Amino acid sequence: MTHSDLRLATANVSTEAPVRFALLGTQGPLPLYTCTLLRNLVISENIRDFREFWPQNLSETEAFLHDADKNQNFLVGAQFPDRSLIDWLARERIPTLIALDAPVTSVAWWMEALNADLLNSIPPITRSFAMIAEAVNNPYRAVITHSHAGIRLEDLFQHVGKFCLGRPPRNLSMIFQRLELPSDATLEQAIAKAYPRAATLPKDMGLTGKAREEVAMVCNPLLPMVQGQIGEPMRWPPSMFLDGRAYRRPAPAIQELVGPARCLYYGPYLYLPRGHYAGEVAFGISSEIRDMYLRIEAVSGESITDFSTRARKGGLYTLPFEFSHDDASQHIEVRVLIDRGEIEGYLGLAHVSITPTRLAVCS
Repeated sequence: MTHSDLRLATANVSTEAPVRFALLGTQGPLPLYTCTLLRNLVISENIRDFREFWPQNLSETEAFLHDADKNQNFLVGAQFPDRSLIDWLARERIPTLIALDAPVTSVAWWMEALNADLLNSIPPITRSFAMIAEAVNNPYRAVITHSHAGIRLEDLFQHVGKFCLGRPPRNLSMIFQRLELPSDATLEQAIAKAYPRAATLPKDMGLTGKAREEVAMVCNPLLPMVQGQIGEPMRWPPSMFLDGRAYRRPAPAIQELVGPARCLYYGPYLYLPRGHYAGEVAFGISSEIRDMYLRIEAVSGESITDFSTRARKGGLYTLPFEFSHDDASQHIEVRVLIDRGEIEGYLGLAHVSITPTRLAVCS
């Protein structure tokens, strides 16, 4: 595997103190183990007076930025980095490693760590991706993903050493001795040793079949967006939405329309990188319907974009819409509403599809 395969660029780091680098990553074994590797790199290089900072919110981030000592050796890390931290890392030319696990692994890791269900575990993982995407224009940024699992640790350390220190590490044998690994071990083998359940955790948490497919539809398109690329559309299935008739209850795929004007579906409170998006709501209505007004609201922070359509008979429909998203820390809500009561009939939500048309982080 070559230098470019790892998306690691030489960051023009001075070989003299201070040694400063950052680690951003989603939940999962890859970012956790990357942190372990960085710590061992520091120890093997005998870098003294080294500190770690892990700001958890805006106030802690502001405190770190206010007190940051340019002569201090440190690692700063975050799973949900504030934009001010991202901008500071680029401005200060601090090498920033981004470690991204497979989304299904990150979701399963979150479910186990917080004893949460699938519906409540997907949103924070999308928030992590959306916030980390802010670093896309940082020229001192490197991305390691689960696709690099087969790389030899020795090669990885060569790349990471050049990236973080400006040179290869001097004492690899000490690192492998501390990790209790052979010198030809791969990243995948090292993670499996450190986290024996990592490979089976999604299945252990019940993420099989349909659930894994839905995680992939929702989260996988965010991976290229973190790297500044527009990938496949995201497809948000009905299971991600909530029932407008009951607070925080998952919505059924098919809703009875009998009753007053109301919200049928809302949610899914997922996160996206800043940018402009095109959306599409796919739905079907039963043959009893002769004339129905349907309204879609796309909510991003304080901004609400409203789109309406009129269905004169039963059938399958798609309603396109567009919206702008200016704050990656704010979730997205899509509401499906009927604007007048019906005396009969059903509506079934197939999916909501979201496609980025322009990413603000790439401008």
